[in-house]
Amino acid sequence: MSSEHEEYTSDHENHQIFTQEHDRQLLLWLHRKPEDWTLSWGGAGTIYGWGHNHRGQLGGADGPKVKIPTPCKSLSALRPIQLIGGEQTLFAVTADGKVYATGYGAGGRLGIGGVDSVSEPTLLESIQHINIKTVSVNSGGKHCLALSADGEVYSWGEGQDGKLGHGSRTSCDRPRVIEALRGKDVIAISCGGAHSSAITANGELYTWGRGRYGRLGHGDVEDQLKPKLIEYLIDHRVIDVACGSGDAQTLCITDDDNVWSFGDGDYGKLGRGGSDGCKAPEKIDSLAGLGAVRVCVYLGRPKKVASLQSKKVISIATGSLHCVACTDQGEVYTWGDNDEGQLGDGSTNAIQRPRLVASLQGKKINKVACGSAHTLAWSTNKSIATRLAMFPLGLVGKSEKEHHQQFIRDDSFSIDKLRTILVTSSKESAFRKVIQATMVRDRQHGPIVELIRISCGNKKPKTKGAPDGSQSVFSQMTSNTSLLGDKCLLLPHRVWKVKFIGESVDDCGGGYSESIAEMCDELQNGTLSLLISTPNGRDEAGTSRDCFLLNPALNSSLYKNMFRFLGILMGIAVRTGSPLSLNLAEPMWKLLAGACLNLNDITEVDKDYVPGLLCIRDMDPDPKSFLDMDMPFSTPSCAGHDVQLSTRYSRVTLENRNEYVKLAIQYRLNEFDFAVSAIREGMSRVIPVPLLSLFTGYELEVMVCGSPDIPIHLLKSVSTYKGIDSSAPLVEWFWEVMEEFSTSERSLFLRFVWGRTRLPRSIADFRGRDFVLQIMDKYNPPDDFLPESYTCFFLLKIPRYTSKSVLREKLKYAIHFCKSIDTDDYARVAMPPPVVTESGGTDAFAILSEESSAIGADVESVVESEHVDCFSACIAELITFPIDTAKTRLQLQGQRMEAKYAKAKYRGMIHCWQTLIREEGASMLYRGLTPALLRQAVYGTIKYGLYYSCKSVLPGEEIANPTDLIKVRMQSRRVENGLFYCIKDIYLKEGFLGLWRGALPTTQRSAIMAAVQLPIYDYCKGWLVRNKWVQEGSVPNHLCSSICAAFFACFASSPFDVIRTRLMDQQKFRELPCGGPVRIYKSGRDCFYWTLRNEGIVALYRGFIPAFFRTGPWNVIFFLVYEELQQLRS
Repeated sequence: MSSEHEEYTSDHENHQIFTQEHDRQLLLWLHRKPEDWTLSWGGAGTIYGWGHNHRGQLGGADGPKVKIPTPCKSLSALRPIQLIGGEQTLFAVTADGKVYATGYGAGGRLGIGGVDSVSEPTLLESIQHINIKTVSVNSGGKHCLALSADGEVYSWGEGQDGKLGHGSRTSCDRPRVIEALRGKDVIAISCGGAHSSAITANGELYTWGRGRYGRLGHGDVEDQLKPKLIEYLIDHRVIDVACGSGDAQTLCITDDDNVWSFGDGDYGKLGRGGSDGCKAPEKIDSLAGLGAVRVCVYLGRPKKVASLQSKKVISIATGSLHCVACTDQGEVYTWGDNDEGQLGDGSTNAIQRPRLVASLQGKKINKVACGSAHTLAWSTNKSIATRLAMFPLGLVGKSEKEHHQQFIRDDSFSIDKLRTILVTSSKESAFRKVIQATMVRDRQHGPIVELIRISCGNKKPKTKGAPDGSQSVFSQMTSNTSLLGDKCLLLPHRVWKVKFIGESVDDCGGGYSESIAEMCDELQNGTLSLLISTPNGRDEAGTSRDCFLLNPALNSSLYKNMFRFLGILMGIAVRTGSPLSLNLAEPMWKLLAGACLNLNDITEVDKDYVPGLLCIRDMDPDPKSFLDMDMPFSTPSCAGHDVQLSTRYSRVTLENRNEYVKLAIQYRLNEFDFAVSAIREGMSRVIPVPLLSLFTGYELEVMVCGSPDIPIHLLKSVSTYKGIDSSAPLVEWFWEVMEEFSTSERSLFLRFVWGRTRLPRSIADFRGRDFVLQIMDKYNPPDDFLPESYTCFFLLKIPRYTSKSVLREKLKYAIHFCKSIDTDDYARVAMPPPVVTESGGTDAFAILSEESSAIGADVESVVESEHVDCFSACIAELITFPIDTAKTRLQLQGQRMEAKYAKAKYRGMIHCWQTLIREEGASMLYRGLTPALLRQAVYGTIKYGLYYSCKSVLPGEEIANPTDLIKVRMQSRRVENGLFYCIKDIYLKEGFLGLWRGALPTTQRSAIMAAVQLPIYDYCKGWLVRNKWVQEGSVPNHLCSSICAAFFACFASSPFDVIRTRLMDQQKFRELPCGGPVRIYKSGRDCFYWTLRNEGIVALYRGFIPAFFRTGPWNVIFFLVYEELQQLRS
């Protein structure tokens, strides 16, 4: 496209002006900066719509029936490259491959999920990351097809007759790929009312759906639930196809200039005269040799439209019962049915001949589209001002020619020359087709691999790892390479599933990505020796100082396997579209692509090497000078080691200096051969390595690693939001903070939320994965908590922060220090208030340094969660046990059904202590302590260890019940001997189940205790902080919260506690006042009944005061110890 006053030239055809080097540079520019060459959607920027609008299918136009062309602002804002309408629907495809829908949603025909209608263009989110080229829908159709840039076909809508091609008649409310067409490289699609079709790059025609009247062309009338090849056209190459609606027919064009039709023949719609139908393709003789380039389906035999004979029609569309066409002069003509105003003449009167739409005169329309009874028109004649407008027209023309005409200037060429003059998009398209054709899709993931990385980075190792990196994740994966079969390596995702030892992770994709990111780190942080810094990097001079080289000194079988696995990693990155974070120097990528190095490549990584050799070669030919220098006949490798170049010479002399220079350069150009060969061998297991010969080193680097830059606009384009609107201030703050981040911080952010360190190159490479930003309202106050990430789901959860500065501070902390999977509970622990600097601002890095020093504290003997829980519980039990003894005695007394307890002996807790010390000795206060501690070791660990993960205590109580029962009996002096004698006595007299007597009320008591105690403790902590009575994490906070939790827990659980104690204390037979062995309580319900009947409701709260005084201090001690140890652990 050129502007109206710009003169056309043919300079781009002149090889004198554009040399091959110019071509190479032009294509390099086009590849590295595609945005400079983007020609925006043109025209005046307005789309006009009219006709039926009851369901909002005109995308924002007002009124149910629009009789004259009206601007559609919502559609115009999308600047679509395609508009197409269906039965009360409209679809728009944009330049970046996104699809929008508006109108009637019945049957899921919009593809947005559900069956609701929408009156504004709505994005089809499920395929927003797929680059869609075109959408097809019949004007009266209720289903749709979409074709991607990779040649895959998606379908959605009504599934009746199997027209979606998924092997069933089920409807789909979201796009779903048609598996039967995968790998077929589809280039064209068409929808009918009840059937569908697709053309492949080989000219094959596939049809599916309703088969009535033979419309599928297979010689029968059977329905086809999956795409089926039309064998009657196997010797022809199909170039276009159209499908009809109702009692439908199908038309197609072949490259031998013939038009074919098949299906229902009523009204002569097969174009051969008469009303006979046919079940297999037959030629339309009257159209043979006329150069047909496009077919549409309609009624009747083809006949010229007389009133348009003098016009040059450039675009045409048909609705259910009307037509629209536009000419090269920008005029729009309509004719046919007009009951909904779809002809745009302001009336509802039908017109039998084409009539000019007067209101569109002067708009220079060159595109038209139709739905069932609605029409659209727009213009793309004039380009929008972009950077392209600044380029000379000849340069633009040359770019177009490079895109559409690949040529060689002479007969002598090589693959290396082809690399630089083939358009990258064409090469990648061919490469992707091979990848797609070899993809294995019937597995969710590869084998499960167990990896240990705690000592490799997340925690400080106690001893240094082996110098060869044998403890690294990379080395562990290398040793597990045998698990990766050929089919696993051809998966589109998760080639292996990771289980990190010592970390709680159920790998749904995040653990896999994390393992790859970990290996990339190890390759470049010195853990492994496979990669080394460039000589320029070691000398801090020249280019590529921050890049790495393959280590040429490693040539053992061990390192060959490691290089081979590195190649597998690179191949996986290309196949799955998941970039690696590897900063290899460009000469390394050049070698991996199969190209040869030259002197410029050596200078790229070692700026002094070639000049030094040239100095030796061109030095003044003075034998004495050479003798004085005393240079050995060796050369330094890129790794810095001296390498002997010949066994014939030991020193460089005037006579052998040319041979020395030759051998030195030859060595440097080939010193990486061993490593490169092993890497390419590994890559060949995953991708077609021979095709890499078409790519330059830079292009291969982009395929493997993506771009080192992390464009925020790309991340933003694949983002969705939960719990908040995209225009909310918090979302705006988030993106502003992301824009402010450096490249390294953006990389850390991606590692935190996705397990990767680079973004894919394009939206299509995201493979349907959205970045989800979710707002959490459960944390209060929000500014005291950190963000949470879920790498398996590319999900970031953030509290509703009150300012941008707080968001920045918390996000920076999270990405720098929260790196383990489910082992860091930082997000759920309220953080200390920010440190305020002298300037009044918040010093985020002051907090970071404080926390990092805490993280580095050596408390590994008690930092594990279960140790913290057990240790805290046992200390609390030891201190409060005398209160528990008094509680047990008080709960047992007053039972009228047993002589021993019929009289109330104790008047309270203090009196109980005094009586026990006087009559039974002070040691009685601690009788039963051993089983009590054993009980806490089991129950306390499970109860508090599981609370924050599942809020459940039932398993802990059931397991600890025997120790609790023994404790009660020892406290009541039911048994006089020790722990093991008690166990034996119960087993012999009452059986194994006797150890679990009272288990039901114990479980009920514990459930109530947990349901009341722990939540109230957490609630009180937060309430006290929110009302600014105490500081978060302070001892008064824990003390007050523990006492409140203890009071409510004791009050709620006391009846069950009394029943539990009495059941545990009873033996199988008792002596009543009347004498004789009789069973007292049959069950907890029986005990409750007789206690309430004989003693009243007050009996259910016997021992409440000692229970409270025990539980209160117990809670205080437990939670104080627990919170302090947790802080040390964090």
